[in-house]
Amino acid sequence: MPASDFSIDGLVIRVRESGDNDRLVTILTKERGRLTFMAKGARSLRCRYMPACNPYVFASYALHAKGTGFWLREATVTES
Repeated sequence: MPASDFSIDGLVIRVRESGDNDRLVTILTKERGRLTFMAKGARSLRCRYMPACNPYVFASYALHAKGTGFWLREATVTES
């Protein structure tokens, strides 16, 4: 992974809708505390990481730091 990419495990504590198909997801992590990232297309039924962007789901997230925010690259559900 490039230097601006990293993986982290966390529990989804807040989900806000942004635009037509996007979500702003806030997770609680052991390493970084509360972290918010943009999940492009996460409201679409065909999105591969939609299940990991629902409230109270514990998952592993691959994030990309872009500007002052974070963007979701990949997600895998650990527990729901």
